[in-house]
Amino acid sequence: MIDQGAFHAKGPKLDSLRIMIRRKDQTSPMQAIIVQALTAIAAGEPPRDVAEVVGKDPSLSLKVVRVASSAAFYAKPVQSIRHAIDLLGPLQVGSILASLQMVSNSDSLSKVQGMDQQGFRLRSLLTAGTARTIARKIGTVDPDLAHITGLLLDCGYLCMAGFFPREMSMVALSASQAPNEDVRGIEKYYLGFDHTEVGELMTGEHGLAQAICEASRWHHEPIFASEPNRALVDIVHLADWIAAKLGYTTFPNSAIPKLDDYACKRLGIQPADLESMFGPLMTEAMQHDSAMGDLAA
Repeated sequence: MIDQGAFHAKGPKLDSLRIMIRRKDQTSPMQAIIVQALTAIAAGEPPRDVAEVVGKDPSLSLKVVRVASSAAFYAKPVQSIRHAIDLLGPLQVGSILASLQMVSNSDSLSKVQGMDQQGFRLRSLLTAGTARTIARKIGTVDPDLAHITGLLLDCGYLCMAGFFPREMSMVALSASQAPNEDVRGIEKYYLGFDHTEVGELMTGEHGLAQAICEASRWHHEPIFASEPNRALVDIVHLADWIAAKLGYTTFPNSAIPKLDDYACKRLGIQPADLESMFGPLMTEAMQHDSAMGDLAA
């Protein structure tokens, strides 16, 4: 068992990581445009302004239009970014952009022994799809917001894998060998922080909605989310747990996150209620993953 009092004092600090994230965004033009577009969407800027931001990169625009036309989204021809926003809404276009960002950054996972790129993508897609399904069921949270939050929920791992592949390989090995150990404790042992702290840092740096930032930080402990955002955090908490129950854990054989029964009670649902949706959710995730292959092409 990891000694929780033995965290590495000489590990990287979050403030240093913040600087590294900013530098990386500045050296990747497409990433910078995606961040600008997501920030504009989060701020509720007019569709024309969002389309103008995405349109700065013709290649990015083409990829978003292709995926918006796919079976995972509109399933009919989409003519332009503005057309996609009008048809799908800004948050759905934000989901496409977040998917592209995830595909681009998931290359960093190849540097980490014990992490699977496609498995990570499917886990994120299952979490997003399940979150949207639960949001539709309870009716108090925007399903599109739940979807994009689910997609970005574990973005901290992409950052950690990109900057600290050696340490993350050690995390993966330890997590796989200690199936009863909370992976966040293992992450803190090797890095000094865990993926939820990094996720909050990334989403905050990119100017995303406070609700998304809180979900990134507290999806394992939803009770700590602020009252206005707790329903969203409860939703993605349960969605994250269901993805793990379906076999998509972050690391092979690692522990399934603990389910907060009070989150279920606050939402007024039981995990068993969603079992009938597992098959359709897997189908949706595979369709989305196929569309994301077009994005990466």
